[in-house]
Amino acid sequence: MLDLVRKQMAAEGFLDSEIEGGGLRVVTTIDKDKQADAVDAVKEVRPEGLDELNTALVSVEPGTGAVRSMYGGPDYLKNQLNWATLGTQPGSTFKVFAVIAALENGYSLQTSLNGNAPLRIGDAEIQNQGDSGGRSYGRINLERATEFSVNTAFVDLTDQMKDGEEKIIEAAGEAGLPESTLERIDPVIGVSLGYAPVAPVDMANAYATIAAEGKRADWYVIERVNDRNGARVFKHNVATTQAIDEDVAADTLAAMQ
Repeated sequence: MLDLVRKQMAAEGFLDSEIEGGGLRVVTTIDKDKQADAVDAVKEVRPEGLDELNTALVSVEPGTGAVRSMYGGPDYLKNQLNWATLGTQPGSTFKVFAVIAALENGYSLQTSLNGNAPLRIGDAEIQNQGDSGGRSYGRINLERATEFSVNTAFVDLTDQMKDGEEKIIEAAGEAGLPESTLERIDPVIGVSLGYAPVAPVDMANAYATIAAEGKRADWYVIERVNDRNGARVFKHNVATTQAIDEDVAADTLAAMQ
């Protein structure tokens, strides 16, 4: 977290000499209780005996972008990587952007999709995995496909939409994934299955956009900075953009519940 604060201060124009020895008082967005809850949550669900498994958790406040908790690893002294800010495959969490793209392009939560498995489109063969357990669902609407995370239905949706692959990536950008991430995502038929790396903090911020009725804000960790005399030298100003239509955001939330 301290390394992230230093980087954000540098991005705001603070000199290295000011950051390291300027007597500044930095107030972050982290909530002490929520941070403790995050650490406890990771301890509760992380499997034992898998030392190579890297775990991250981030909570972002909808409507402001304030990071209220961030777990990037168990011991920064042993491993100087913050997994909350590094790209990793988001998997089925990326499907939400396909829901947004569909709703923005004339589809509804009742749109009928092909949930059979395996599904063959061109050279691709798609299976239902994870929560779907390899099951074949037959015809299934978008709402239920979201509930059960049906891979084949989302690939069918992508195939149905004109330029579906590109529209899903565009929806991810609307929600808040940065351009540097989007440009690394190839528009392939299985894009909604989350194969391309995304930082957990960016994914959390994108979900916060949906929770904020489609209003997007940049995530941040520095609330304000005072100098050694107590004078304020920096304060973060929240700026939001209505990036996703309110009705689309509401229907997307409904599908996720």
